[in-house]
Amino acid sequence: MPEECAYCGSREKLTRDHIPPRSLFGRPRPNDLITVPSCYPCNNGISKDDEYFNLFVKLGIDRDRFPKENADSVETIKNLARPRSRGFAASLAQKYVRGRPGGFSIDRSRVDAVLRRIVRGLFYYHAGTRMPASVSFEIVWIEEQKGVAAAVKGEIDALARNPYVLGASVFRYAFRGGSDFVSEWLLNFYDHRRFFCLTFSNALVAAEA
Repeated sequence: MPEECAYCGSREKLTRDHIPPRSLFGRPRPNDLITVPSCYPCNNGISKDDEYFNLFVKLGIDRDRFPKENADSVETIKNLARPRSRGFAASLAQKYVRGRPGGFSIDRSRVDAVLRRIVRGLFYYHAGTRMPASVSFEIVWIEEQKGVAAAVKGEIDALARNPYVLGASVFRYAFRGGSDFVSEWLLNFYDHRRFFCLTFSNALVAAEA
């Protein structure tokens, strides 16, 4: 069966998309990165969100454990001064909030968009089939939403026991799922930012209502 885009199902102009974005890994890139087929529009239409996610998730990482990734992050911030990056830098500056830890009011919608894409890509990689666009997501930011995370602590702990590891622990993930595209995912970046993702079919929810 011919390959299809892991996100939209197109079989035209297929490229390879890195899951998660390869910019998260320091140079030289590790040789265990995951790729999935992606059409040109899907692969190139999200570069700004990937760049935003890259900056957000690297804020505050351990420089001793991840020296290459920290150096890349510093270089990226310096490059925001370049003319072609000034629009992006301005959008970050507009989010700055004095007195807030980290200094920025994070645009959660952009971060969640990348997380959904990562889950869809990993699902395709492991299952060999595409999650329909109708599948819904619930995403918990474990460090920021401690009350919500406590409610699913059992699920998080169970997933954390047997993770897949990429790039010398730059990215760890685990998942489990059943039928009807119901699945649970734990995404761990630099042992610093962790997210719990639940996917479910709207059709299944409607049937149980």
